[in-house]
Amino acid sequence: MAAARELVIGDDPAAWQALGFAVGDDGTFALGGVRVRLVRGRAAVELRIEGLDTDRPDGLAVVRVRHARRGPPAAAAAAARPEPTAASARAARPDPPAASAAAARPEPTAASARAARRDPPAVSPHPNGATAIDHVVVFTDDRDRTAAALAAAGGDVRRRGDPPELPAPMAFVRFGELVVEVAQAGGPARIWGVSVVVPDLDALAGPLLGAARPAVQPGRRIVTVSRAAGLSLAVALITPR
Repeated sequence: MAAARELVIGDDPAAWQALGFAVGDDGTFALGGVRVRLVRGRAAVELRIEGLDTDRPDGLAVVRVRHARRGPPAAAAAAARPEPTAASARAARPDPPAASAAAARPEPTAASARAARRDPPAVSPHPNGATAIDHVVVFTDDRDRTAAALAAAGGDVRRRGDPPELPAPMAFVRFGELVVEVAQAGGPARIWGVSVVVPDLDALAGPLLGAARPAVQPGRRIVTVSRAAGLSLAVALITPR
């Protein structure tokens, strides 16, 4: 399935740092499996998706990206590897032998197997505790047309809803861990905002943040970022699912 990899935003990195995001010297920071790239002066927000079948579905700034290979090329890595010496060969020899090490290893139990399967708790590098992008908000004049275009490009439409259940006719299209929330709100299809997962909204405060309130999703809370923050798109902080 197509998966979101990068969100490019035309903002000053200092504006995001003021909200508690740990922006690197290159203007990027990670939120889960998605990298946010801040490019000051860029006119439009762009969502880059690995495995997308069609660029710019329904005119949206959603484009294909190839997943970059990590690490140096094999040839370069081999060239940089030092020649072995007698001392390094002795150090590389396993001690104790594999058979005795295996014999000393305790037999796994059901409890230890369950513990090994559990993922460690996510640790956020950001002062505000942000862990992932929850969803990107798209406004459009026709929910069904835009959702169909995103699905044809490789997205997975998970849900549709209408008032009074939802504030507007909406569809939710998944690209990997990120959801594109399509809302019928008039005007051409465009990326309007982004919601970021922050586990503890009560720990945040400041003139750039509104008051926490119930989110559309039952059991969740959300805080919106003030326009005074100087961001080029609407940003909200939301508790985990």
